[in-house]
Amino acid sequence: MQELEQLEQMLALLKNIKRANVKKGKLSDKLAKMDHYNSTPKRIGAANANLNWECMNYDKLKVDFARLFKDSCLDVGVSEREYNPSGFHSFKY
Repeated sequence: MQELEQLEQMLALLKNIKRANVKKGKLSDKLAKMDHYNSTPKRIGAANANLNWECMNYDKLKVDFARLFKDSCLDVGVSEREYNPSGFHSFKY
């Protein structure tokens, strides 16, 4: 892959990482501001699951970025992780 193409991929991935980080922050704020006394357990669980899914997506994007630039000046170690965003789902990435 040529250097310019790598840089374009890097920029695209960084934009996705930034977008995911902003979304993660909004979901975290929403969950923190949620009135736990007047909300149903289902609604609280859904907000928590949405935040967990977005955190998993954010981590996956960062790992994709690191894997793309392995053996370059941006080389970082990545190991396989297990995610459990909800009680029913489990993913290794």
